[in-house]
Amino acid sequence: MSPKEHLNRKKFSAELSQLPAMLAWIRDHLDDLEAKMVRRIELASEEALVNIMDYAYPLSQPGEVEITCSRNKSRVQIQIRDWGIPSEFLENLPPLQKNLPLIARKEGGIGLHLMRQIMDQVIYRREEDTNLLTLIKQF
Repeated sequence: MSPKEHLNRKKFSAELSQLPAMLAWIRDHLDDLEAKMVRRIELASEEALVNIMDYAYPLSQPGEVEITCSRNKSRVQIQIRDWGIPSEFLENLPPLQKNLPLIARKEGGIGLHLMRQIMDQVIYRREEDTNLLTLIKQF
């Protein structure tokens, strides 16, 4: 983290009812960016958070997500950590088959494709007993 970089971190319950609060918290750290950029980052974050709630904590098991926002004048980085099951989905997702009609495509992957289109980098890694998803947008 550079000297002029701001870092903020907060834990939330990994429940869909908490999604508006999570997105509001992320938005609060982007308040000086243009509205279109904020909305795009918020959309990528929403896709990531919903996927975590659906896949890392299946069958409505309780869990947490920790969101870290860091930014400086040239980029914003959002890290989302969960303590759920490992995400093979993120590690092994093939590129989206854009040329096929929706009915012929395999289910899943559109949200991750959207995250990759919006953000400059989408990085997943497993750290000990956690999943860590990092979204980076350069200005």
